[in-house]
Amino acid sequence: MACPPLYFERTNGTVGMKCNQFHCPVHCSMSEWSGLSACSKECGGGVQGKTRSILVKPKNGGTECDTTLEEQPCHTESCDRDCTLMPWTAWEPCSMACGGGIQERVRKVDIPIRANGKCPGSKHPDRFQMQQCNTQDCVGDEICIARQDLVIALDGSGSVKQEGFDIIKNFALNLTSKYQSTYYGVEDMRIGLVLFGNGEYFDNGTVAPALEVVSITSDLDSVNTAIEGLQWQRGFTNMMQALKAADNMFADGREDAQSAVMVISDGKWTNAYRTTMLATAMKDKGVQIFMAPIAESTTQNLVVLRGWASDPWETNYERIPGLTALVNNEPEYAQKLLVKFCPRAFSPSAKLEEEQQQGYLKIREEGYPSDSCGPSRNMGRVDSVEACMEKVREAGILAFAYQDEGRMEGACFSEAIDVTDDLWNQALASRVDLSCPGGAWVFNEYASTYIMNPSMFGDIFDE
Repeated sequence: MACPPLYFERTNGTVGMKCNQFHCPVHCSMSEWSGLSACSKECGGGVQGKTRSILVKPKNGGTECDTTLEEQPCHTESCDRDCTLMPWTAWEPCSMACGGGIQERVRKVDIPIRANGKCPGSKHPDRFQMQQCNTQDCVGDEICIARQDLVIALDGSGSVKQEGFDIIKNFALNLTSKYQSTYYGVEDMRIGLVLFGNGEYFDNGTVAPALEVVSITSDLDSVNTAIEGLQWQRGFTNMMQALKAADNMFADGREDAQSAVMVISDGKWTNAYRTTMLATAMKDKGVQIFMAPIAESTTQNLVVLRGWASDPWETNYERIPGLTALVNNEPEYAQKLLVKFCPRAFSPSAKLEEEQQQGYLKIREEGYPSDSCGPSRNMGRVDSVEACMEKVREAGILAFAYQDEGRMEGACFSEAIDVTDDLWNQALASRVDLSCPGGAWVFNEYASTYIMNPSMFGDIFDE
């Protein structure tokens, strides 16, 4: 039999039946919280918040959305804050190699003040200290072995006259004779030469450039030859052009050497404003500016000129009291400029006397012997060259290397160099560029090599 019809179909005359005739609810959907925002105030109580967004809005009776913003207090501390200082820097090099100089150290600001906080000034004792250094008397034979690219700028202007220019040339020759291009086997000094005082105005309003006589070179003999051949220029004092010429030369200078310019003039100048701008720009680049005017008295011109010297001007400026005084005391003033303007000057005779008394001397900087010259042995770390010498001497060896900086600071090595009386006497006679007996040197920027006096300590081999 066929199935009987359903009741709905029988009573309504249609097939099928509708159901769930209402809209489905849609619940709210939200994103994850964002990170906290920056505080609205640096101090004194601010707020910071985090947010989230609505991804799906609720409909048809679905679950409503919760809050989209939450806030919390922040930086509730007082707005007043004193500055925080960094540790003391190392002492700067002494301003004089002998005769009494000064050296400084400072503390820089690490965290600045806020609101009504307090901070000592840059010259306050809490941030600035000075002390005397190198108070020993100068011997008179000091030499400069600094790693320095130095440009010497000589004044040949009309105001110095021919006689004065000849005096300046002789003075420059005396001065350059005290610089060593190589010492302890390391290239140190390089010197360039600029001649100014040829100033004249051209029709287009420009000024004649200073003469770049010798580019920065380690061939100091060529510099001396060039000085001897200089001619009096008779123009006005175009000192700004001299600084510009020196600045051009530093483009070919060494990155690990100090760039410096020494201006020897009669203290006159032209166009103070533009010269000041150029000198400031050079000092901002790290160029050291030394001023050595030859003038009988301090004038307003010299006050302006010493402002062009590097800070502090007291250590980068030296007035020579006139041409007559210079002629009568030329070696003394050359030595005075050297020990003041050279960052590493010393007396070979005084050093020699010290070395003979202590029984050991340095024969090489930035290097130690290769194995063919003398095998080495690590003796551990010590706190001084003297301590290294004692440790190596006790081991029965007459040569050693010591590292005073770098990752292996304090490392002490014995070096089996054949130290003879001839080698010792050779080192006493000249330390310019000693060869390593039977071998070669291995470069190390932090290591120096020393030998002991075989006459003083030679019996250690017998023992």
